Amino acid sequence: MSAKPSASSTIIWRSRGMRALVAAVGLLLLVGWMISFWRFPAFGAQGEVVPLHYNIYFGVDSVGPWWRILMIPGFATLVFGLNVLILFGKSQDDRMMATLLLITSFLVALLCDVALVFILLANV
Repeated sequence: MSAKPSASSTIIWRSRGMRALVAAVGLLLLVGWMISFWRFPAFGAQGEVVPLHYNIYFGVDSVGPWWRILMIPGFATLVFGLNVLILFGKSQDDRMMATLLLITSFLVALLCDVALVFILLANV
C-alpha cells in the first residue's frame, strides 16, 4: 500500500535543479516588482502619463498612467502561480511536466523584466 505523496515531497523540492529554477523565477519576479515600484511612481506623482509601449517604426504608440506598468510583473506572477498550482495538482512525480512548467515561468518572468527595463529606458 503506497501513501499519497504530500506537497513537501513534490518533485520540485526533491531535486536541486528544480529548487534552483524556482529560486531563479522568484528572483526574477522580485526584480520585476522592484523595477516597477522603484522609478515609475515618481512619474505618477508629477501627474504625467508614461509610455507603455515603444515601437521601432512609430516610436511611442501607447501611453497611460504609471500604475498600468504593474500589469507586467502581475502577469508574470500570475503565470508562475498558475504553473505551481498545476504542478501541485496534477503532476506529483512527472519530472518533465514540472521542468516545462518551471522553464515557462522562468522565460515569462525574464521577458517581463526585459520589457520593464525597455519601458524604463523609454521613460528616461
